[in-house]
Amino acid sequence: MAWIAAWVRPGEAPGQERGDGWVRCRFEPDPRAQGPDSVRRARVTGHLVSEDGVPTQTRVSLKPFREERGRTCSVVAGSGGVFEFQDVAVGYYHLTLPNTRLLPTAPIQVRVWEDSVVRIDIPVHPRPLLSDCLAETSCATVLTTESSSEVEGSDEWKLRLLGYRLAFAFAYVGGAWKEAGTAVFCVPDSQNVIDALRQIHPATVPANECTLHELHIPGARGMGARVRFRHDPDGWPAAVAQEPRIRRISDGRARLSVAYTVGRLWAAGHDCDVVREGSSWIVTTCRKTWVS
Repeated sequence: MAWIAAWVRPGEAPGQERGDGWVRCRFEPDPRAQGPDSVRRARVTGHLVSEDGVPTQTRVSLKPFREERGRTCSVVAGSGGVFEFQDVAVGYYHLTLPNTRLLPTAPIQVRVWEDSVVRIDIPVHPRPLLSDCLAETSCATVLTTESSSEVEGSDEWKLRLLGYRLAFAFAYVGGAWKEAGTAVFCVPDSQNVIDALRQIHPATVPANECTLHELHIPGARGMGARVRFRHDPDGWPAAVAQEPRIRRISDGRARLSVAYTVGRLWAAGHDCDVVREGSSWIVTTCRKTWVS
């Protein structure tokens, strides 16, 4: 978790754009927030650090509530995690972190007025690695749904199938199926495993039905960038999962190492911690361990 400490301070003169992370914002005053000295400007400055106090460098944006007052103004926090917006007009703003890996726990609203000092502490948290998958129904189903054979199976069986489902989700999040067509999941395992996964994703096939093909992809450079896995019988785009590795940490905790390959230069591996909830195993955190 990270925290933003932001202050709104009166500005004595319009600022100049500088190379140290400070930038002048061209906003028009908001009539709803104007006071006797509303023509004067303010500055918004802050310090972005992680939970353990390490300065964090990321982009911070300031956007007026009303679009006619000006466009969004952005700045990247410097090496010390410090950011500043100068020459900010009186009015109402949203302060955001457009970096998709960080999400605020609540909307950040800032009111700028003359001769004021406002401090705002805003908690943000890392964006869940699989959040893009959860936002897409076809992907979320594979990640969160259990097949009927999983419900009554052993822990090792459930963890094995969960590992394959995670590999599919990561392939989806990694953009494996931006091309048109059905996404085929190629599994190097027994027919029992394939049949169980087909209850969730019907286009699950044995890995030996998927081979590399050279494709004509606009913008792709080099032979490796154009070579992709396809399902041989119908030519659909495919991802080949590796057999998941299971490490039992305790009776109710385990770690899964999963990986997938889409092409010669398109593959990744992840470690995911999972915990038992009732008769199911639930993913808590994941981290990428390698990519090619």
